[in-house]
Amino acid sequence: MGTCEQFLAVARRYDGITENPPGSNQNPFSERLGRPREPWCADYVVACAREAGVKLPSESAYCPTMADAFRRAGRFVHDPQPGDLGFFDFPGDNTHGIQHVEIVVEPRGPQVHDVGGNTSSGDAGSQDNGGGVFERLRSAGWVVGYGRPAFDDEPLTVGPGALIIADEEAEMGCVVSRPQGGYIVVDHAGAVFAYDGAPYLGGTNIHPEWKLGGNVVGGAWTSTGGGYWLVAHDGAVFAFGDAGYHGGFNAEPAATRGSRYATGLAPDGAGYKVICFDPSADGSPYDAYRYGA
Repeated sequence: MGTCEQFLAVARRYDGITENPPGSNQNPFSERLGRPREPWCADYVVACAREAGVKLPSESAYCPTMADAFRRAGRFVHDPQPGDLGFFDFPGDNTHGIQHVEIVVEPRGPQVHDVGGNTSSGDAGSQDNGGGVFERLRSAGWVVGYGRPAFDDEPLTVGPGALIIADEEAEMGCVVSRPQGGYIVVDHAGAVFAYDGAPYLGGTNIHPEWKLGGNVVGGAWTSTGGGYWLVAHDGAVFAFGDAGYHGGFNAEPAATRGSRYATGLAPDGAGYKVICFDPSADGSPYDAYRYGA
């Protein structure tokens, strides 16, 4: 397995490589992976990791899915170090949540020195669709979190119960049945599709002010059938219609969260329960955290 130094050396060697022709998304990294002409910041990371012999828990081209795989592997952190993958949500645009990934060269307090693909060489261009590989100095405040690859012979999973899933599983939609009839299907990005008379009340994808730090993994309807909650992998809860928002597991102290992650949500009186996988091996593998009941 490759080292951090090898990973960074490979990544920095491509500084200045750009799309050809400009604006085409045609680049050598996506071509290596057999998926050309797509937004390619994650493709750049994956191609560099493969070249350096570094195993990632996900090789998805969709940044939230890659970030979610690091969460599931117990390797999503907030204290950057060289070789980490920084997952960005840039301010002042119409995209909410994780939208871009770069490789940390060096943390510098309130800033982080990164190298990334499909970005611009300066602040004037697009930061998540800029068409080139460039080293940049970014605000650490734009980073939702960092994925920490396993280098050398370090095992990819961390802690009891940590696991890695296939990208296909992470990208599956979840079905939420409505007691009054009908159902919604929610994809990993929080887009909602309503069927058989169930009302469409919105999804996280139409709220640019909401950050989605992990894939949406479940939901539940209110007893009236006039609202629903959605829950993301990090335990963040989003309320729609007549559903009241009462908080989420993502706001719990780090000592409480530990390595837990949300697997679903269930109604509980006037509130709801966030169901979390608990890798502590202290009996049941699942915990429930009640909010607003």
